[in-house]
Amino acid sequence: MSKFINLMYSIFLLFFISGIAFAQQSGEVPVKVRQEIAEYGLTTGQAKREAKRLGIDITNPEQAAAKARAMGLPESKIQELLQSAEQTINVENQEGDSLWQQDLKAFDIREMTKEVSQDTIKQVYEDEIEEIKAKEEVQKPELKYFGYDLFENIPEAFQPTETGPVDEGYLVGPGDVLRLVVWGATEFQYELAVDKEGRIYVPGVGQTTIGNKSLSKCRESMKRWLSRKYQGLEAKPPTIFMDLTVTRLRPIRVFVLGEVARPGGYTISSYSTIFNVLYSVGGPLTRGSLRDIQLIRNGKIITSVDLYDYLLKGHTNKSIRLQNNDHIFIPLRGKTVAISGQVNRSAIYELKGNENVSNLINYAGGLKPEAYMKRFQIERIIPYKERKDPSIAKKVIDENLTDVIEGKGIIDLADGDKVKIFSILDIFENVVKIDGSVYQPGTYELGGSLQTVKDLIMKADSLTGEAYLPKAELYRLNLDGSERLITLNLEKALANDSYNNIYLQREDSLRIFSVHEIEYGNRVSISGKVRNPGYYFLVDSMTVYDLLFKGGGLLDREYLRDVYLERADLVRQADNNVKKKIIPFNLKEVLEKKGISNMFLRPQDQIIIYPVDVKEFRNQYVTINGFVKKPGKYWFRENMNLKDLILQAGGYKEEAYLSEIEVNRPVYSGSEEKSLDKYKKFTIQLPSLKGFDDVDFSVDSMAASLEELRRFRLEPRDVVFVRKNPNYKEEEMVKIEGEVLFPGEYTILYEGETLSRLLKRAGGLTSKAYPGGGRFYRRGERLIASLDKIASGHKKEDMALLNGDRIVIPEKPNVVEVKGNVNIEGLIKFREGKNVISYLDFAGGVKNETEDIFITYPNGRTKILKRFLGHAITNPKVTDGSMIFVAKKLPKEGKEKVDIKGTITESMALLSSALTIIILARNL
Repeated sequence: MSKFINLMYSIFLLFFISGIAFAQQSGEVPVKVRQEIAEYGLTTGQAKREAKRLGIDITNPEQAAAKARAMGLPESKIQELLQSAEQTINVENQEGDSLWQQDLKAFDIREMTKEVSQDTIKQVYEDEIEEIKAKEEVQKPELKYFGYDLFENIPEAFQPTETGPVDEGYLVGPGDVLRLVVWGATEFQYELAVDKEGRIYVPGVGQTTIGNKSLSKCRESMKRWLSRKYQGLEAKPPTIFMDLTVTRLRPIRVFVLGEVARPGGYTISSYSTIFNVLYSVGGPLTRGSLRDIQLIRNGKIITSVDLYDYLLKGHTNKSIRLQNNDHIFIPLRGKTVAISGQVNRSAIYELKGNENVSNLINYAGGLKPEAYMKRFQIERIIPYKERKDPSIAKKVIDENLTDVIEGKGIIDLADGDKVKIFSILDIFENVVKIDGSVYQPGTYELGGSLQTVKDLIMKADSLTGEAYLPKAELYRLNLDGSERLITLNLEKALANDSYNNIYLQREDSLRIFSVHEIEYGNRVSISGKVRNPGYYFLVDSMTVYDLLFKGGGLLDREYLRDVYLERADLVRQADNNVKKKIIPFNLKEVLEKKGISNMFLRPQDQIIIYPVDVKEFRNQYVTINGFVKKPGKYWFRENMNLKDLILQAGGYKEEAYLSEIEVNRPVYSGSEEKSLDKYKKFTIQLPSLKGFDDVDFSVDSMAASLEELRRFRLEPRDVVFVRKNPNYKEEEMVKIEGEVLFPGEYTILYEGETLSRLLKRAGGLTSKAYPGGGRFYRRGERLIASLDKIASGHKKEDMALLNGDRIVIPEKPNVVEVKGNVNIEGLIKFREGKNVISYLDFAGGVKNETEDIFITYPNGRTKILKRFLGHAITNPKVTDGSMIFVAKKLPKEGKEKVDIKGTITESMALLSSALTIIILARNL
């Protein structure tokens, strides 16, 4: 029998190879050949090696066909496989879908087998095909050009703006609009436009020139000029005060040329920089330079901006303000070099003329710890003038990476170079390894008390009760790097027998087998509607058809009348040896030697054959609910136990309570199962769990738990429930953003952890932080909290954190917003110690028909000014970032009340938006 199986294996192998031969010419392997290779458990490389062993030329499919004819294979089969090989069909997802869908149509029982979904069946076939595709068609991801993705999404904040504020160094020029505010003994406010000559006109005072001066110098000049009429400005102490700000920026026109998607002229604000303009136009094209962006003014290059400073350092020293008619030119990308391998940021980089390998590694984020220091490689395109042989256009250069890092050698790079940083080999100098049936498998240091095989077993906490003592395998490296096998008797080794308890050498690997691997591992079984159910020894190249043949009765036409031919199941152990997967197949097709008839069996495979009346048993199912990964109804099969059901349900969820499992079994009042009377409750106690928190994960205890699950036999319509562990608690997180040293998400360490504790864990506040304006959000709603007091250590103000809390610490805004029924709405510079009335005066005073005045502080607290006969009798001080709102009386006809709360909410949203724009502009 074994000779016959080997003969059939060789014949089919020839046709696998014939498909590979055509693939040699076309570059692809036909689908049918791939499937048959997968069913035989082979990869394409293994099939090629087997062909070489048989003396077959894999580039000659005709030779393979001739050999098959000589061995007696039918000509029709030969031609079928050759035509399949010639078609060179690509294995894509669409073809993969058609494969499993065709087999899915082969049986109608799928409605009653809810545990085997279409996705499960599809996955079985995809696992077989994709395993080969992953090994043979691994594609390396292409490297990206560094920096260009920065401009893929353009933030609104970088668009040109027409309004301020601006810094003190801003040059005032024609087209700008200034706001002059004077208060004290004399009060007035004017919007002043700068004319083409750089002059402004102040009503009642006259005209003065301030153009082409910084804002701070304009303010000093204006103060001196006004003091000639208003002496209180320079009195000691002063009785009149003034402020000069920019309310509207003049527009300028610049031209963006070179390697950009949309070259041309653009109108922007005079406060813009090159960075703003690049964002506006979408950045340079990939062929454009990021290292040499030129600013041209009056025909001369004023500066060249290197965007790598922004990308790698976060700043640049060449942030020059643009002027009218400036030209921004992006030339073609310069010297371009790729780097890959053991660096932190593999990409394609642009280098300047004097930059070398050391610079390139710095741009790539430095080396990873596993980088191989003795060697790296440069793949270089030979310049066409230097090519001695026109057909050879590339060369490879090996260099020492240690010399580069230590600065001992400077290695220049050329345009188009590809640098590869290699990884160290996964080899340790002085270790040995043990795996299998020991309590602590792993790698151990050789030396000291660890010298022999027995020492290594003791280091691994000894053998388990399942260890197979008559034989173990020790793998040892030879001097040439090849590996040899040494067979040992563990019982004698533990008895200090010198022939078995041998001395170890570095990189030795000891494999300890279990009795299950030896005694049961090479068995398969068949059960159900067959004449000879039971276990059979798994022989080499044994197929599904072979096991069906051994089962008996399935080739007898009379016997087949009682067998369900549309569906049978192959139950296979998953790769992790914990879960099982069900491979359904059409029994009729397999008996006709189609479908998966030639699929090789694996150890512990089980085939289940169903009786013809299985279609009538619509109620043959069990149910599992609770904390398993896939709760629901599952088809009941003969001798099904609780472990089988839990495995089909995907296993336990993390929060499952494993001390006990409840099973409810229906009890019927009559002889027929149509009259359900009640349910009987069973509670299965599991020995591996002693309590909610006292878990015993020892091998013996866990094995006992699995045995308890295996021992409990299920019956149709049983309902299984897995409870939730009452002590299970999910991880609770909070988030802190803004001006702390280490912003991000944090785990709540214990119940009742406070906000002050979180601030310390986040490194404390930065120098720019404004805790008075901090915001605390819980479940999406803002909490009124005094974060400044909490940060200062006021325990009464402190708050306990809850899951999902979010804290934002902003930067100090230095402005106050005044809105509503005032003469001039807007943002006013914050002045320490000023009260509400002062800021209302800065805004030109309140208008008639004022109803109420509100002040909302940055922490969310709101106060209303008490008024009597139209005059405020309270006047609270204003803090930085506050908002003052003046509500207007509504007409009496409608008799509608003012929605104060809605108005304040809307105004706070406007304030938040305005402050965000101001902070972004200041950062730029």
